[in-house]
Amino acid sequence: MKTSLPPLSLLFLILLLGLNACHARGEADPASSYEMKVPLLNDQIDLPTARPDSLNNEEQAEWAIFKADNEFLIDSNFVRIDRLKNAQRIATGEKGAAFAEWILELENRNFELKTRLTNYDTNTGSWKEFKAEFERDMYGMNKALENFAQMVKRK
Repeated sequence: MKTSLPPLSLLFLILLLGLNACHARGEADPASSYEMKVPLLNDQIDLPTARPDSLNNEEQAEWAIFKADNEFLIDSNFVRIDRLKNAQRIATGEKGAAFAEWILELENRNFELKTRLTNYDTNTGSWKEFKAEFERDMYGMNKALENFAQMVKRK
């Protein structure tokens, strides 16, 4: 009857022989050389310190929810704008040109909101001020879309 070593035991044996060969040749143990390099790397890197205005854990969670909600609303605004573009195509003459101009303005405002939301750095500026200003601008955008949609319906 043959006895065979299980594959895991064989792998462990090969690993031990390889480490023993490193020590026999005078090579450093990879783990010890890593430990020697880590303090040097830590001394060379200036780690950022927490800023007094950076967000705490609760505010970070609030920011994540705020960002996700507003990204959804901005994407919804783009859908609404596309629907208004289709309605604008039906309008003719001066009204059609005015509609096109208003739609372009609404689209630009929505892109600007998306850019501000995407580029906001939670470590700069006041989160509460940004949130209040952004909510005010989103409210204004939604009101403008509603007003324009009502105007298009009346045409």
